[in-house]
Amino acid sequence: MKKPRGKANGTGSPTANDRQIVQALRAKGLSGDVISEILNVNKNTLRARHALALHVGRAKLKQQKAAARDLTYAEMCCADAILSAINSEWQTPDGNLIWSGLDGDGAKSAADAFAAWQRDGGRFITAGVRRNFSPERIAEFCALKSEAQALLGNGH
Repeated sequence: MKKPRGKANGTGSPTANDRQIVQALRAKGLSGDVISEILNVNKNTLRARHALALHVGRAKLKQQKAAARDLTYAEMCCADAILSAINSEWQTPDGNLIWSGLDGDGAKSAADAFAAWQRDGGRFITAGVRRNFSPERIAEFCALKSEAQALLGNGH
């Protein structure tokens, strides 16, 4: 009669850092198989040890996609231009030199500029602009739109 094998000596329970990594990779849209390759872990081990992190990451990805569906391409291009201008030498203590805010002077923040742009009709020329934005950048756009809507008084 064969002696039964004991449990394999693994690395033990996953750390909080491991869970955060798995969750972040899943939220970026990577599959469990790809994550297991990146982390050099068996895919079944990954699923067993990180089921909750995979689930939370998948939920975050769905939430990001749902929020991104509320943005038009013109809004994304405008938000990108505004965020770039706000984080440049065009932003002064008196406001932005390119984008005006709700008060008519230079925008004090990106949300101020985006709110003024929306109030003024929300037109942005995207002819010839072909750009794919990263999920992280789209998340910034969603947050910016939400802040701008709060400034306009029709926030969520």
